[in-house]
Amino acid sequence: MRKTLKGPLECKRVPPYYSENQDVYHMCGNCTEGNNIEPKNRRSGTGGKRLCKRCESMSVRFKR
Repeated sequence: MRKTLKGPLECKRVPPYYSENQDVYHMCGNCTEGNNIEPKNRRSGTGGKRLCKRCESMSVRFKR
């Protein structure tokens, strides 16, 4: 049987976004690091950056 994790570990998928001031991009709308990006610094896409560790962790756990 497949288990679905609930709570803060579940990735709420959104289109990728990043900040010019960070070296990572985000794809989980509930990522605390991503949610701290000021709107004026938020850009759409990956910006050629690596995925945020929190987003990666949440999305991997969500897929199981």
